Amino acid sequence: MKKLILPIVFIFVNLLFISCSSDSSEDSNNVSPSAEVMGSWALAEININPPQDVNEDGTASTNVLNELSCLNSTLLLNNDFTWSLSGTDLNVQFITGNLYNLTCKPTSSLVGTWGFSNNTVILTGNIDITLQLSNGNTLTNLQNLDLPDVQSVVYVKL
Repeated sequence: MKKLILPIVFIFVNLLFISCSSDSSEDSNNVSPSAEVMGSWALAEININPPQDVNEDGTASTNVLNELSCLNSTLLLNNDFTWSLSGTDLNVQFITGNLYNLTCKPTSSLVGTWGFSNNTVILTGNIDITLQLSNGNTLTNLQNLDLPDVQSVVYVKL
């Protein structure tokens, strides 16, 4: 019986040490998936259909940023899962046929909270927006609508 007590105590002590070891399997190099989208994003494209020649240079464009230099926006995704969007937005007025008057609205700011899952950023707050992450540095709000709406709005990471 004495011969059995020592091995049982040894096994019990080893099990105790094993069960009390760190349960954390996190690697300090692992980054939260949402961390890749946190930060500042600049407006890169507002794509429309049909193309318009707003600046009257003889070339109609599907990207309004090629036509209106006053358009700009910065999207900030904070680590506390709040967001802010500030800048100028597009104002669209129908003229006739496929012609539209495109101008810049005054600067405005929007705020809210955001979430990230399956390469999709969802902004909620003053407005609700869904953005798809691609290549780790591009967020796209794909609407696929013709004027007076837009095809897509694209932001690139700063």
